[in-house]
Amino acid sequence: MYPKFTTPKTLTAQEQGRLLRAVRAQGSPRDRAILSLALDTGLRLRELAGPNVGDVFTEGSAIAWRVRLDPKITKGGRGGVAFLNTGVRGELLLYLRWKHRAKEALEARSPLFLSNQRQRLCLRQIQVLFRKWQTAAGFDTLYPLACATPPSRMSIAPRRTSTSPSASLATRAH
Repeated sequence: MYPKFTTPKTLTAQEQGRLLRAVRAQGSPRDRAILSLALDTGLRLRELAGPNVGDVFTEGSAIAWRVRLDPKITKGGRGGVAFLNTGVRGELLLYLRWKHRAKEALEARSPLFLSNQRQRLCLRQIQVLFRKWQTAAGFDTLYPLACATPPSRMSIAPRRTSTSPSASLATRAH
């Protein structure tokens, strides 16, 4: 009577480790930052492509613990915040230093991730990048970006929170 629901396929911790080792060994600072951010936070494709340099909160010369998500790029248009661990913060700091040396724009409204043509990365480019590094890591099966973060990781320690007032009221009510 009701459809059978199954847990979607996600990358295992070992697969995530292989992917990160491959990109750290051969990848550009941009690719390392994108994949580290995707694997740690579970951001959706549009949320990876959309941030500007100013959305990465900085405290002096350090990257803060969170990335602000603009409502224009989030599902449902609610906005939110992605919290970053030390490893991802380190990758973003290396990437921002690389951007500075490469003379890429670092103004607050400049795109965080640029293509080789110095345009904001499109969604398809991020998908291709994810598949490229899975191939380099020797994966037998290629997975979409949606499989990057296991559901168990998201349920134990949610990395994304909403900044909408209605969501915070709903959270307080429980």
